[in-house]
Formats: sequence, structure tokens, C-alpha cells
Amino acid sequence: MKKLLFLLPFTLFVACDNVGQYAESITSVAANWDGATEAVTGLLGNITTAQGGITEMLGGMNISEEMQGSLAEGVLGQLTGLKDQVSTQGGALSGILEQVTAFKGQWEEKGEALKGLKDGLAAGKLPEDVEGTLSSLKEMITTGTTKVGEWGPQVEAAQSGAKSAFDQFTALIASTDTK
Repeated sequence: MKKLLFLLPFTLFVACDNVGQYAESITSVAANWDGATEAVTGLLGNITTAQGGITEMLGGMNISEEMQGSLAEGVLGQLTGLKDQVSTQGGALSGILEQVTAFKGQWEEKGEALKGLKDGLAAGKLPEDVEGTLSSLKEMITTGTTKVGEWGPQVEAAQSGAKSAFDQFTALIASTDTK
């Protein structure tokens, strides 16, 4: 028994050393993860804000029956086309939102793996396959950063397209207003 007690400090040193060798990598991945998480979450917020703006625009694009009757058919067609453009941009945002939401689910799942590493680091006992988990997390960070870089401009384009069509709509209405 005394011989086994002699090995205890050595065993603890090896276990702590194993944890220590991954501390910097886990901390670095966690920091990168936090930054990428902020980007993904920010994109979701941007989409929600843009959808609200498009909904508001669509609400302001209603043409009263009285006005419809007083407009030339060509003008009414233009107005309807512009409203359809705004609606189409809203549909594009909904498609992007679906993709981002699905990705966020994957993101949160991987986030649990990172939490396991951080908890293991704090407890001094890491889960198995630390290197594989770190590699997988780094891959996900790269994927997330790339996807946010792709989706962000798509959101901006949809928002800009909707605003342009709305502005044309309001300008056309103003030019036909005979009050």
C-alpha cells in the first residue's frame, strides 16, 4: 500500500500535465468560438430587424380601392410589381433565416463539446479525444465565419432591394397623388 501511495503524486502530475498541455489550445478555441458566436447571433438579429422593416414596408404599400380606381392601369401594375418585389425580398430573408437557424442548431451542439472541454480543463480532467474535439471546433469556427460572410451580404441585398422598391413605390404614389 505504501508503494501505491508513492505513485499517487506522480499520477496526479501526469494527469495535470496532460490537462495543462491543452489549456492554451482550449482557451484560444474558446475565444475564437465566442467571437464567431457573436457574429452568428448578430446575423440572426440583423435578419429579424430586416424582416420587421420589410413587414412595415409592406404594411405601408396598401392601395385604397378609391386610389386604385383613379390610377391608370399601367401605374397600378407598376405599384403592384413594386409591392411584389418587396414581398419577394421578404421571402428571400425567410429562406436565409431558415438556413441560419438550422446552422445555429449545429453551432449550439458543437458549443456543448466546447463546454465539456472548458469544464474538463477547470476540473483538471479532460474528456477523451481532446485533439479531435478541438479540430472539430476549429472547423466549425471556420465554417461559421464563412457562412456569416456569405449570408451577411445576402441579407443586406434583400434589405436594400426591398428599400429600393419601397422608395420607388412611394415616389410613384406621390407623383400620382392629385389631392
